[in-house]
Amino acid sequence: IYFYKRVSKGISKQDFGIILICIMLFIIPLLPFLPLGNIAPRYSYLASFGAVLFVIFILQKIYLIIFRNNKYLALALVLLITGIFISTQLRQLQKENDDWKYAGAITSNFMEYMNYGYLDLGFGTIKKPVLYFVNVPVRYKTAWVFPVGVNDALWFQYREAPLITQMYTSVEKARVDSMSNKNARIFVFGKDGNLRILKK
Repeated sequence: IYFYKRVSKGISKQDFGIILICIMLFIIPLLPFLPLGNIAPRYSYLASFGAVLFVIFILQKIYLIIFRNNKYLALALVLLITGIFISTQLRQLQKENDDWKYAGAITSNFMEYMNYGYLDLGFGTIKKPVLYFVNVPVRYKTAWVFPVGVNDALWFQYREAPLITQMYTSVEKARVDSMSNKNARIFVFGKDGNLRILKK
């Protein structure tokens, strides 16, 4: 309320209405997705519309203030700010694309590695194999890898012969729990996301 009173006195009703609309367009589209937790940020593009309108409003105000003294300077300043904003967004987009590409490579390597499990790892001769996965990568920087574990990915490959899986953050804990099960296999994800089988 204090902020509302201070801001409303310093700007016109029309400008205050525009700012209020921008804020509402930023907050309201986010509300339905906040309960989604970790996946909520992927829906932030809906709220970005309000942010874009606010940036345009600020640029217009800067332009009109400087335009009174020098219209070329005003135009150059607006173009400079716009160029910096666009280049920043492009760099961020490229970074996110690289993150998702690397995360996709981790997933692809995992699926390919496990695809030959029945042959190379001897799953075909094991009854009810139990797989212990250590340090399962949940995400790589801004990209998701296995946000809910590897169970869903393995189900697509071994749906006809379901596997029992366990997730661990410690190799020692996985070793201790696997000692009592001769059908257990321990897999460890490295820092680079590559998977390797650990000898018991």
